[in-house]
Amino acid sequence: MRIHIGRISPALAGSSGDLEKLLDKHGRRTSPISLHKKPLGEYYFAFVDMDLDAKQYSQLCSQLNSVTFKQSKLEIKQAKPDFKQVLEKEKELPAKPALNPDQYLRFKSRGRREIDLFHGRNRESKKIREFPTFRVLINHKLRKPRLRKTKLWGLEKRPLNKLTDHFVNGEWRDADDHAIEVVSTMQDEHARDSELVKTFSTNAAYLSDSDFEEFKQNANTLEDGYSDDEIEIVRDDNQFVAQKHSYSDDEDESAMSVDKPNSVETLKSAFEVDKPFTLFGPVETAEETPKPVTEIEPAPRKGLFFIHKSPYLRSQAQASQLVSVFDSSAWEKEFFERRSEFKGDMKKRHRDAVRIARKMGKKQGE
Repeated sequence: MRIHIGRISPALAGSSGDLEKLLDKHGRRTSPISLHKKPLGEYYFAFVDMDLDAKQYSQLCSQLNSVTFKQSKLEIKQAKPDFKQVLEKEKELPAKPALNPDQYLRFKSRGRREIDLFHGRNRESKKIREFPTFRVLINHKLRKPRLRKTKLWGLEKRPLNKLTDHFVNGEWRDADDHAIEVVSTMQDEHARDSELVKTFSTNAAYLSDSDFEEFKQNANTLEDGYSDDEIEIVRDDNQFVAQKHSYSDDEDESAMSVDKPNSVETLKSAFEVDKPFTLFGPVETAEETPKPVTEIEPAPRKGLFFIHKSPYLRSQAQASQLVSVFDSSAWEKEFFERRSEFKGDMKKRHRDAVRIARKMGKKQGE
């Protein structure tokens, strides 16, 4: 059995014979102690081969492990076999059968994957929405967000028969077949024009020449005294309208007629200066009541409202029109009389501001 001895101090490494005598008390050594040291290490470590069974090895560890001997706290444990012994054993093993070409190709294609795959897992416990497992950085602190249900519309707020059930003719209807929402789509202007052309063409296809002749005969019998030449059939928006033509100026508007001829007195009154001129006789003028004369109020004078440093504009400023005389004694007297009222008002405003600030802080922290 090969034994590893660690944490050997330089003082103990200088006198390795003392360490060999200590090991001979617990078993027979088959090889001398070989000391080793790492380049940057202060302590030494050693390997030694001993003829021990399991019981003797346990006694050795219990008596020498973690024992201080010449300024070194020893560490005893079983070491790996020597590489020379491993090579000799591998030489004695039988040779492995040679691989066929397919196996070599399989080894050649095997390489490191670009992405490390992690197999998923099936969730056993049901996910609870009220207690999420993720955290969000809020105010430089990781917090679990609370998913509160606010402003929900659906099964929790409306009965089933009030929810939308189906869509018919541009309307969303509920279970009671009542229209909940009407969907109106804006049509293109060219599409509307094309539909109008289609409707006019279809209406014109149904109307034949016989319909025009029949309507013309009926139009001739509308009024007596008019011939066929005086009536024109006009088609306006798929409707027939009979229009009469007049070829003379006799049917113009009749001239204005006067019942009584003007007399000499009427003509004389036209040249009188005192009376107003009238074309059809005297006109009675109603007496007009004089309107009360209201005094024009002068516009309020406003001073300059912008800031300036000119001594010439100081008298025209708005601040100069204010009352510049301040009675400090009257204000001091009023202040001390209403001091308790002012103090209570200020405390109330302070409490309101603190309460609002705390409320806003809690909302941001959540």
